[in-house]
Amino acid sequence: MVETDGGSDLTDFRNAEKQVDRERVNDDRVWRWIPPMPTPTPRQNPTPREVVPIPAPTFAPVYTEHKVVMLTFYVCPPFCWTMYGGEIVYEGAAACSWEMSIGTRFIIDGDSTGRTYTCEDRGGGPSYNWVDIFFNSYEDGRLWRNTIEVYPTITIVE
Repeated sequence: MVETDGGSDLTDFRNAEKQVDRERVNDDRVWRWIPPMPTPTPRQNPTPREVVPIPAPTFAPVYTEHKVVMLTFYVCPPFCWTMYGGEIVYEGAAACSWEMSIGTRFIIDGDSTGRTYTCEDRGGGPSYNWVDIFFNSYEDGRLWRNTIEVYPTITIVE
C-alpha cells in the first residue's frame, strides 16, 4: 500500500496509480492471451484397399561376351572335395581358369542340357581359356562331352 503524507485524497490516488504503473514496468512476467486448444476431432480408420500382388521380375540374360575355351569335364572320385567358395561340388558345377572371375555366368554353345553355368571352382586346367564341368559319373560326362566340340564358344551372360 502506498503511504501518504497527509495530502488530499486525489493526490493519494494519483501517487498510488504511479506506484502500480512502476510495479507493472518492473514485472518480468509476460501477459498475453493464449487461445484455447482446439478439441481434436477423431480420425476415421482408412478404408481398406485391395492388395494387388506385384509380379516377380523376370530377367532375360544379357549377352556380353563370347570366348572360345577348351572344354573338359571332371568326376568324383578323385575330385570329391569342396569347391573354391566352400560349397560341395555338384553336377553341373564349373571350374574355370583364372582369367574368368568366380561368379561369372555363361552358356556353352551346342550344349544339349541348356544349362547356364557359373564359375564356382578353380583348377589347374590345361590352357588359358579353360572350363571344366563336374559330372557324378564318368559315363555321363563322356556322353555329354562327345556332343560338344573340344573348343566350343561360350557366351558370358549377366
